[in-house]
Amino acid sequence: MKFLSSLQETLESNPSATQREIAAKQGISLGMTNAWLGKLADKGWVLIHKINRKNVRYALTAEGMRQITLNTANYMRKTFSLMKTYGNIIEKKVCVLKDNGYSKIVLAGKSNIDFLLEYSCQKIDMQFEKTAMQLTDAVKDGSEKVFYLAGEDVQQGDMTSVFEFIGN
Repeated sequence: MKFLSSLQETLESNPSATQREIAAKQGISLGMTNAWLGKLADKGWVLIHKINRKNVRYALTAEGMRQITLNTANYMRKTFSLMKTYGNIIEKKVCVLKDNGYSKIVLAGKSNIDFLLEYSCQKIDMQFEKTAMQLTDAVKDGSEKVFYLAGEDVQQGDMTSVFEFIGN
């Protein structure tokens, strides 16, 4: 739950944060913040302590901290599972490229999955290269069969995008 994690960060940096300050950090309305804090208090994840008529203090309970830990662990499990799934897809694609005579994959630009591409190439014994330049302007060496990929930040031109590569 993003609200709970963000609340923890806010309270760590400012233990006496007001509801208005919490709302500003969350980027939501004061009314929505009030509703969320009430729901979290009902679940036992947040303590609301009235200091006086105008001042209220908020604190995460042990159960609230446990919930953040569980959410983080679940997020990490899902992320690693997706990495494994996409790694397998990429490895199969790299094998097909190698079987079709390609000796190298060149990735132009940046990609969030470049490490999976590089790992698969190493595993399959295929060359992998990253470059920041737009490959449509690059001189392509005709002595080897090279597969060119466009990263997320590169105009595709005649290259296959990383998304097309893993999606086909």
